[in-house]
Amino acid sequence: MTIDELKEQRRWVLWRLEMVRNNRGELAPTKVPYQLSGKHASSTDPETWCSYAEAQAAVGSYTGVGLMMGDGLGCVDLDHCVADGRIMPWARDIIMSLDSYSEFSPSGSGVHILGTDILLPGKGRKRPYDQMEALAQGRVWLGAQAKMNGLVDEIGGLDRAVEMIKQRTNIAASEQVTLVTYPPRRTLLEMLLKSSNDSSELETAIKAVAGHMPWRSLAHGGVQHLMPYSLVIK
Repeated sequence: MTIDELKEQRRWVLWRLEMVRNNRGELAPTKVPYQLSGKHASSTDPETWCSYAEAQAAVGSYTGVGLMMGDGLGCVDLDHCVADGRIMPWARDIIMSLDSYSEFSPSGSGVHILGTDILLPGKGRKRPYDQMEALAQGRVWLGAQAKMNGLVDEIGGLDRAVEMIKQRTNIAASEQVTLVTYPPRRTLLEMLLKSSNDSSELETAIKAVAGHMPWRSLAHGGVQHLMPYSLVIK
């Protein structure tokens, strides 16, 4: 499927990157879909969608335009498969095998593959595509329901996950392992700068609020102490 074929479908919405509380009560950047009217769009209600031309014309203050999945249209999301601007071999093989429209994710570290009759998602769970599509229709499955539907292997926390990995990789249960967060956590400022289409406009807005505070250093965790005054050298 080509991008022109995708543009012909009336499945488009606007979206804005917003800070929304997740199920742990933490604020996290979230892509919130919107209708042309400014109301929230629904992934299961075609009445809240529009054409590509309508969405593009109204993008204005929104972050961008998005496409709703379903009715045979699917997406394969390959995370953390881009390093130094190059797609990793394993991801390139998947992209070539699916032979459909592909694009870099907004973060620049992944790839999205859009198209019809994409049968790959069910293979990892050893489930028929039709079952996977039915399970993915705008729903979130948690806990026992996810296990019952074959979407997870076992219910447990991080400690249980580490335990299972040790078993499958023949690492002694008593051996200490180091957990590395990947990708590295980014600050709110870093996420905003990364997601903005006009970084100069965003910098101007931040400076208007932060004044002479070293916000660039704060964004990268480089400032440990702030003095109760600022120096302006002219």
